Amino acid sequence: MISAGYTTGVPLVFKGYITGVTPEAGGGAGVWGQTRFRLVTPRYLQTLGVPLRRGRYLEERDNATAPQVALVNEAMARRFWGSRDAIGERFKDSQDEPWITVVGVVGDIHQAGLDTAPQPEMYRPYQQEGNLASGLLIRTAVDPLGLAAAVQREIWAVDPDQPVSDVASMEQVLDREVDQRRLQMLLLGAFAASALALATLGIYGVLSYLVSFRTQEIGVRVALGARGADILRAVVMRGLWIGAAGIGMGLVAALALTRLISHMLFGVTPADPATYAAVTAAGLTVSALASYIPARRATRIDPVEALRHE
Repeated sequence: MISAGYTTGVPLVFKGYITGVTPEAGGGAGVWGQTRFRLVTPRYLQTLGVPLRRGRYLEERDNATAPQVALVNEAMARRFWGSRDAIGERFKDSQDEPWITVVGVVGDIHQAGLDTAPQPEMYRPYQQEGNLASGLLIRTAVDPLGLAAAVQREIWAVDPDQPVSDVASMEQVLDREVDQRRLQMLLLGAFAASALALATLGIYGVLSYLVSFRTQEIGVRVALGARGADILRAVVMRGLWIGAAGIGMGLVAALALTRLISHMLFGVTPADPATYAAVTAAGLTVSALASYIPARRATRIDPVEALRHE
């Protein structure tokens, strides 16, 4: 085990409590607003891998007798203090509670969902809230699930009545978070593959008919000195033109319909240039391959037989 920490809720599984916050007068924007918050133990953020931007992490000294402190994420720092450095700023989440001092600013993470922009959020020491966190996170150098039984034994050695449930790795938590979207994208991918197969068969069929219909013309060209490479190029280029026309119409339709699938995407924009370039290249490649067999057949046409057929 490398490190461990408790929290009131594992990211993605628990979206976070919501509270009102009022910055100290003159300490920035000075306006009331809402923010999410979690109670955590020291080492929790290091265990989760949340980077420290400024200030310090929570420590053991941040107990019930120490001044009230909090860590805020970058989104909260921007929301309440703008371009000011949030370190040392104070705020209240209740008029009857003491001032809370910001001692550190940490990076934003997607705690409410992978498709949800990081929200303003703060982390408070559980020792200062009197509410023990219930989610245990452990960072290990080996398979985390392989240590589950040992961790369970250690917990029961301290408190035999403490329930241990919902044991999972963060990879499994992420998998559950994206299960529905993964299914949607698999279905869309299956439909896209079917459409690509139909388009391939369509190009192949059209060019096969074209070669059959123009057998005599091709025979005449060969008789007049046309090389096999010329015939091959002409047929493949016809297939590429057909494919390019279809790709062009598909790109226009895709750009018009991107809003319908934007909520299914993460880490890529609906109009991602690299994706469109890859799709265009794949479409042209498939068009060329679908054209190749009819083109090869055209190069084998015997001009004598073609003219005799005429």
